[in-house]
Amino acid sequence: MVGPRGPRAVAAALARRLATQARERALHALGRPSVRPFGPADPERRARTAAKPLPDRTYVILFTPRSGSTRLGEILGQSGLSHPREVFNPRFVPGLARKVGAHDLASYADLIRRDRAQRGVMGLEATWWHVRRLFVTPRRFADLVRPDAWLWLVREDLALQAVSLARLLQTGQGHDQSDLSPDRRQEAEAAFAYDAAQVAACARRLARMERDSEDLLAALGARPLRLSYERLLALGPEATARLIAAHVGAAPDPAATLALTHRKLGGDKNAAFAARFRADHPGLLRRLERARLPTLRALERAP
Repeated sequence: MVGPRGPRAVAAALARRLATQARERALHALGRPSVRPFGPADPERRARTAAKPLPDRTYVILFTPRSGSTRLGEILGQSGLSHPREVFNPRFVPGLARKVGAHDLASYADLIRRDRAQRGVMGLEATWWHVRRLFVTPRRFADLVRPDAWLWLVREDLALQAVSLARLLQTGQGHDQSDLSPDRRQEAEAAFAYDAAQVAACARRLARMERDSEDLLAALGARPLRLSYERLLALGPEATARLIAAHVGAAPDPAATLALTHRKLGGDKNAAFAARFRADHPGLLRRLERARLPTLRALERAP
């Protein structure tokens, strides 16, 4: 686990991220993936994985950071609907590709679906950024992954989401980790400082990811089940599993019992920082919220 980072470390990390994004944009313009995570494959591992059946149903959860995807994944995994993981996150692909014996993107897309299927269902989580970096175009993603159902997960409160992302960037902690000592958790909590410029950058980034994700769905003609962090909390785990099972076309495991271990970070400090940010930057939030209106209004029409 990465410990709390000072302002210089955070600024350096953001500078590296901007340089990486500039390189990615250049490669994307040329129609090339910005990562090449595949190496020589182990034929025995490939044969073992290829012997497994493909899932009957594959679903994709498109999401933005800090929107509740980890909690949702735990609910679905415990419900027997496959635990959706970020199997196309470029950070994780090299290790997973070695595990299943994949030597290129096409073989990986096939083998990872076989390896991760549960009760005939395979779920995965992806961001627009994952799709662009690895597949370049939405169409290639759809052709190789062959999703039967899409879900689109957002967070309605952009200010709180941006504060949560800023916390992650500063402390390296995304969720309450039971393996950390109370002192380490307290240290990370104390290190999280209000930085209006950083929260503003996070809000802009999240809003841009929403727009790009909507464009991805539109390019594929996908009709996703639209979900939000807030609505899933109100709905509850069991009803969430039933709703998604119906959309995916699969049945939850009738013997499943839900015992969620995921605990969110934030609480009063996140709420206080979000309130402060709303007071500091009302104009920015109004502009971003206007751009988000089609996405938020579509939630109103969701079941």
